[in-house]
Amino acid sequence: MERSLEATIDTQRAMTRDYAHWDESFKNTTMRWNAEFIQDNFYSDFVDSFLIVSADMKVRYEWVHPRNGAVDAGRTAAALATLPDELTLEDFLVDDDQVVTARAYVGRFSGEPLIVTVLPIYPETPSLLQETGSRTPIDFLIASKTFDYPQLAAIGRQIGLSGVSFSVERDPAPDRASLDIGPPGAAPVGYVSWLDRRPGTVSFNRHIGWLLLGFAVLSALAALTISRSVKNSLKASEGARLAAEAAQRDAERANAAKSQFLATMSHELRTPLNAIIGYSEILAESAEDSNRAADARDAGRIVTAGHHLLSLINQILDHAAIEAEAVVFSPSAVNLSDMAREVVGLVNPMAGASGTRLELACDGLTTKALADPVRVRQCLLNIVGNAVKFTRAGTVRVESRRTRKDGRDWALFSVSDTGIGMTPQTLERLFTPFLQADGSNSRQFEGTGLGLAITKRLIEGMSGQIEVASTLGVGTTVLLRLPLYLDESVAAAA
Repeated sequence: MERSLEATIDTQRAMTRDYAHWDESFKNTTMRWNAEFIQDNFYSDFVDSFLIVSADMKVRYEWVHPRNGAVDAGRTAAALATLPDELTLEDFLVDDDQVVTARAYVGRFSGEPLIVTVLPIYPETPSLLQETGSRTPIDFLIASKTFDYPQLAAIGRQIGLSGVSFSVERDPAPDRASLDIGPPGAAPVGYVSWLDRRPGTVSFNRHIGWLLLGFAVLSALAALTISRSVKNSLKASEGARLAAEAAQRDAERANAAKSQFLATMSHELRTPLNAIIGYSEILAESAEDSNRAADARDAGRIVTAGHHLLSLINQILDHAAIEAEAVVFSPSAVNLSDMAREVVGLVNPMAGASGTRLELACDGLTTKALADPVRVRQCLLNIVGNAVKFTRAGTVRVESRRTRKDGRDWALFSVSDTGIGMTPQTLERLFTPFLQADGSNSRQFEGTGLGLAITKRLIEGMSGQIEVASTLGVGTTVLLRLPLYLDESVAAAA
């Protein structure tokens, strides 16, 4: 139960970070106040209210969920009263000022616990801060939600607890166990209690099927949402063929719809999915602690499926962002050897599961690429992950070195495998979105068919090159060339 409470708070904190640590939020609040953008994007079914306040705690924007109506008249005051008297940027920065983390507080509203999470509206791209000429945040995003103890009670019943209830006073009955609700080191704002007897596995087994069904429904809804977006785009394209003027209007509407889709769905799909993964991990840990191996395996399947679905959603949203030309690169010096070692370490468990040997070869020099490190990692993970996926009980070799081509020096990643390989016809359509290299592989090798298409667009967006050579039944080699980063030591060596 305590883990469930922590997961509830962590989910709201993650959602607040998803909204506040976002370039578009920073551009449309701190850099300029865009009321239309704010009204279109700062809302969610997962909280009761959103506030945007300035550094001196003056409310600039307030949204209250319609389901609460007049009951929420004092929610803003209650949320603000829960926070410390002063908020500063340094309170939210960790890891050498590169990562922002949301803070969570627990207060009370209308006699019920109120979870309040807060974070400065802060850009993902560091260069945006330079455009403001200051590191001091102008705005903070505050999300508040009355503690959903019926949901916690439902979770308790799912794992076999009985007599779950909430009260502002601790239940003195000797046969009841209680969980304090409140911030660490402070007086509790309420208590959840239940009959003090250990739950068995029968209830968990009875309800695990419904949990899996709910997960499947969420997957279907995500697929339906994307399908509808594709159909709308096709309709716009059909109308575009009628006349040039109509095509221009349709293109503008389609682009606006795509931007809105990216702004809302990236939050509204990922947030509930992260919650499902989090609660499933809690169930798996509880089952392992109680030596219920079968239950742990069932919950583990939910976690695995959740991560797989999250990966698919991320790829689709990345592809949509690239198509909308909404990807911003932040180039810096990327050490090739360090990046190759990191990616090989991430993919190694997957290789071990398929009996594939991973080899790493670096030139031993401090060769660096001038590129966005986040996007380089994403591209290299796609390539190495593909090589391992299509190689069973074989070898995948990852190399990083400096090379020369077309009269200039490059930073090079080379990924070679002894997998199934490809035909010349397959190579011609290798980078087509939503199409796997071989359509017959779609059932055997899962995926969206977007990985290579995204990788090609990202590499070219960083002024790089991608080259693929393959022989059916022998293997495949992929080369990623990126502009060489030249500092004084490298220039002298050249």
